[in-house]
Amino acid sequence: MFLSSSARLDLRSISTSMEDCLSFHPGTIQPALVSELRRRDFDQAPVVDDFGQAIGVLETAVAESLAERGEILEVSNPSIMRQRLPALADMDSVLAVLSQTLGVLVVDDDSRYLGLVTVSDLNRHRFRAMLYAAFAELEALIARLIDVSYDDPWLWLDPLREDIQARLVGYWEVSKRRGVSIGPQAACTLTELLDVLAGSSAMRREVGFASRSSFEKHSGGFPDYRNRVMHPVRPLVLSRDEVSKLREMLARLQALTTRVRSALAEHGYGSRVTWL
Repeated sequence: MFLSSSARLDLRSISTSMEDCLSFHPGTIQPALVSELRRRDFDQAPVVDDFGQAIGVLETAVAESLAERGEILEVSNPSIMRQRLPALADMDSVLAVLSQTLGVLVVDDDSRYLGLVTVSDLNRHRFRAMLYAAFAELEALIARLIDVSYDDPWLWLDPLREDIQARLVGYWEVSKRRGVSIGPQAACTLTELLDVLAGSSAMRREVGFASRSSFEKHSGGFPDYRNRVMHPVRPLVLSRDEVSKLREMLARLQALTTRVRSALAEHGYGSRVTWL
């Protein structure tokens, strides 16, 4: 699965339905509602008008301030965030919106409001699964590029640390004894695959990088994000700033994946990699 910027995420799989949301209504802000939002660590909630129509999202802190000052909530209040996303939204649009706001309403094709998606929802399994698939494809593509670029695996193994060589060659030998030999690169971690690619001037040029430093700058942070995706108890993003950083990282990941696929095509291999 290639995670392009237009990859579509079903927001219904990570959002909170409108029926399950605590909501603000025009008029006096009820302190009990604010307290309940605070108790549940909800930083925002939908605003629903007198006709039961969701009109936007309001931060809990803003509602708390209105309540403390004894002010009512008007439907025209500029603090109400009125962005919305379709139920099937492209990945980049989701990250772009959530890098600017804590929460956004989700609508269906008839513009009916379905739920609320927030920054914290990006830590859910469905979203992580899409990211994991993207990292897994990049790993498979780089491993394939290494395989077709070297007739002798020792040419790329030799520069690696001896402990890494021992693990990779050990895996390779065990695989061969079991009748399966797809090369030592099949046991590489993402960090090691990137290191091999960075260390090969020929492969670097094939994927469009003149120097090791430029490649390492482009691929910086990939292993850390992959590890965070793999551990569901570890938060992936906690703030809008972290959403912005994730969006930027994904753009670099997508660009490198495209370049490696193009390099494989030059070697006569299609874009699909199914052996790893």
